[in-house]
Amino acid sequence: YASRDLGLPFHGYVAGGPEDDHEGTRAEDAIARVRQGMKAMLRLGSAWYDVASQIKAVTESGLDPRNFILCTDDSHSGTLVHEGHMDRVVRHA
Repeated sequence: YASRDLGLPFHGYVAGGPEDDHEGTRAEDAIARVRQGMKAMLRLGSAWYDVASQIKAVTESGLDPRNFILCTDDSHSGTLVHEGHMDRVVRHA
């Protein structure tokens, strides 16, 4: 789990070798991860709705979409049954 601080704590975390991270909530978070060589995971779950804000790293900042992963996190069973799982995330993106 990456530091919310994108300064030295974040750089220390990245130096440890993680390849991806799903803790970002803003476009700036996604941009920082990709620029450090990580994949940015864009979440849509029952508790997290980060796709809309972070997708701007691709649509507005022009970063390569191959460096982004769509994921779910904390999805409630009712959400899965009534709205779907990854298909829901793809529709939203």
